[in-house]
Amino acid sequence: MAIQFARIARVKRSEGKNACCKGAYNARTVIKDEKTNIVYNFAKRGGNVYHKILLPDYVDTRFKNLSELMNTIEHIEKKSDSQLLKEFVLALPDEDNISLEIKEEMVHEFIRQNNWIQEGLGVVIDIHEPHEDEKNWHAHLLVTTRRFTKDGQRLGLKARDLDPQVRGGRTNTYVKSNEEINLGKLWATVQNQIFKNHNLENRVDSIGVKVQEHIGPIRMRSVLNEAASRNEERRLAEIEHLSNGACLLDKVTRSMSVFSKDDLIRAVKYISDAEVKDRLVEDALSHKSVVALYNEDGTKAQYFTTTEVRLEEEKILRLSGYVSNLDNIFKSSNRSSYIDGHLKEAAKILSNEQYIALSELVNSNSGLSILRGRAGVGGSLNILLRNLFL
Repeated sequence: MAIQFARIARVKRSEGKNACCKGAYNARTVIKDEKTNIVYNFAKRGGNVYHKILLPDYVDTRFKNLSELMNTIEHIEKKSDSQLLKEFVLALPDEDNISLEIKEEMVHEFIRQNNWIQEGLGVVIDIHEPHEDEKNWHAHLLVTTRRFTKDGQRLGLKARDLDPQVRGGRTNTYVKSNEEINLGKLWATVQNQIFKNHNLENRVDSIGVKVQEHIGPIRMRSVLNEAASRNEERRLAEIEHLSNGACLLDKVTRSMSVFSKDDLIRAVKYISDAEVKDRLVEDALSHKSVVALYNEDGTKAQYFTTTEVRLEEEKILRLSGYVSNLDNIFKSSNRSSYIDGHLKEAAKILSNEQYIALSELVNSNSGLSILRGRAGVGGSLNILLRNLFL
């Protein structure tokens, strides 16, 4: 069934978005951000059946390279709140009699009707086919927010005349641009015209008129409930401050010293944007502090830790050696109270796994239970803890 669903979004740096990441995700390819040296790799996701970059005739052909174009955008946008790109998502018909070539024709006609190329902008097209047992054919269009200069060698000024306007006064009034007002109607008109051109009886279903969000595999079902759920997920994600890979690593290693890629994926499950989730996981795995672990036979395991966790564990090992070398062991009626008091202090600093390890260490039956010295039991445990945290 063809629907007239179409939405526009802005790829904003203030929301943690990145042009290289967005381009790589839509195209299901690999792009290295030349500013940060982060490599965005979405080649394994699959599902991209059509990719093309449209440019004005006078623009240098090097911008036909997606990596070149996205890195140019990242380089020219200097502000932390820059709008890098506009993204349009179009729901494509999923009927068996609508070929990929017809879908491509629809997308190109939609672009022509918006005059983006004539306005001096660039457009990146990516068409995604559904996963198995799904019917959500759709197209992603990335449109540059800047016009190319007349010599075609670089991106120039922002095309602000094409953006929504804000009228002044005591209360600023947001005024939608024509592309936002007419987006759904234009997409329906384009589809119906292509159907007629090919002598097809298919027509756009008007039920899709009010849909303003790309829902995914199950379209048009429980829209309000799903939107409310996603808003809650975004709120939770903001609370967790998962803005980059380092933050994700910090969240995961709070409760575990060894983790897998699946653990990272579970940690971002409340984020509804698949692209953001993938970016965070890949950013975390490529972080300089991540240490890959190996099996006893030398083969690479599917688990990781971090240099920070390693340092903490080395402190515990040093503590273990310190305790093992002491022979002035004695038993005390105050044993439990001293141990419990110091372990409570340690719990404020150690992870759960490390706390359990220390508890077993000081309460074991191997001569490591209570330490005696001139400073007394408490002083001895203080020495232990100092050695642990130095």
